[in-house]
Amino acid sequence: MPRYAVIDVGTNSDLLLIAEPTGSSWDFLLDVTAITRMGQGLTQTGQIGDEALQRNVDCLRRYRKLCDDHHVEQIAAVGTSALRDARNSQEVLARIADESGIHIEIIDGETEARLSYLAVRHDSGLELPGEGMVGVIDIGGGSAQLNLGRKTLEAAKSANVGAVRMTETYLKSDPVSEDDYHSMAERIHAEVTELISRVTSLEGLPSSLALAGVGGTLVNLAYVNRGGGDFSKVHGTGLSLQEIEAQIQQYRELDLDHRRQIPGLEPARADVILAGATIAREILRCLRQTSLRVSTRGLRYGLLYERFGAHAPIGKD
Repeated sequence: MPRYAVIDVGTNSDLLLIAEPTGSSWDFLLDVTAITRMGQGLTQTGQIGDEALQRNVDCLRRYRKLCDDHHVEQIAAVGTSALRDARNSQEVLARIADESGIHIEIIDGETEARLSYLAVRHDSGLELPGEGMVGVIDIGGGSAQLNLGRKTLEAAKSANVGAVRMTETYLKSDPVSEDDYHSMAERIHAEVTELISRVTSLEGLPSSLALAGVGGTLVNLAYVNRGGGDFSKVHGTGLSLQEIEAQIQQYRELDLDHRRQIPGLEPARADVILAGATIAREILRCLRQTSLRVSTRGLRYGLLYERFGAHAPIGKD
């Protein structure tokens, strides 16, 4: 059977998925993530710096070797918020292609949202309703997406409110000061309120809305909530607003070194997890929801299904 690879080059991390179709489903052969922080310093400089670029070039060269080792026939690679925003994105893409052989397509925020929705809706293991309204949240390093739909996507929007972007803009102190945190929280609330208003009216939301979340922030929050351990147990687990609020309080009280020691929290995300958790909290609050189901299968899975065939059912009745 042919083998395919998809790569998601994000603001905070690069993700690689290698898979092959097996009848009506997929065999996922390799799924890896590396924190490469493409968007480091982008908020201040407007461009991707040399160190950030080198980290990503090195990572994507490793990913290309993994693709070759797995005899991958086709690679689809997309770039999101950092590459959308950077003044020097075309130079970055050219160097990555020259040194890794990987050609990256920059996608807009609505496409990013749609691919995350596709990933969730084709994941029967999440046990989401096949007919009812489903919402999908994707919190990334540079942006956040919100999607609503039933069997088909009805609305998908993106906002420039990501964990890295908010951290670099507002959180200058360690531990985080009250002033820094409240300034950030006010901005996040405004951005999330505006995002939701572009997707739906709250009056039109059903009380039975099924909410799912993807992206490194939500996955790490769920993993911390479990106290670490077997990472495979994170996929499909529930995460409540109350649990997110408890983690926010914990992160606000600890300095960076102590956050890095929290079981389940990826050390390389310790500096941006407070911002990411605050975004998650505000989305749940503004949607008037008390919990969501976390998926470890985000945008890259939607890209796989769209480019190389779905091979999976949508939801469960």
